[in-house]
Amino acid sequence: MTVSRRHILPLLGLIGAGLCSLAAWHGLANAGVGLPDALRGKFRGTITGPVGTSGGDFTVVIERTDDGFAVRWPPRQAVTFRAAGRPGVFRTDGNTNPITGETAYWARIDGSTLIVYSMQIDEHGGYDIHNYIYAPAGDAIDLIIRRIRGGAGPVESRGRLEKYGR
Repeated sequence: MTVSRRHILPLLGLIGAGLCSLAAWHGLANAGVGLPDALRGKFRGTITGPVGTSGGDFTVVIERTDDGFAVRWPPRQAVTFRAAGRPGVFRTDGNTNPITGETAYWARIDGSTLIVYSMQIDEHGGYDIHNYIYAPAGDAIDLIIRRIRGGAGPVESRGRLEKYGR
């Protein structure tokens, strides 16, 4: 069978279009993997809660990984995020089941702000949702923690975390 030039050129065009589409999809799936530089580092400071509640010291480490980023709240907790296939949205690895009491995490980057979400379901079926909002503020980050628990109104804590160490 002989294939003429007039048959190959349209085929090459289709292959090229397919590769361009695949590259665009890959770019969208990994959009935002580049964590903004202002959010990278070790940060610590004091947060204050609503009237009548005490604040406390808060430390967070945010760093890039090969295919996303990790957020650590020393001394015990660390979560690694990678692109979720939607621009600016990130997921964790594994199959977390909040019904069994495990914490489900996801995150998104909105401009230069990182928002980390966590959700747990307690033994009675109630929910506990946290939003950790990290916004660059010079060499520091402003942190807002919003908590919604079992249908009660949101409770909010705020603070500025200063960069330290390397």
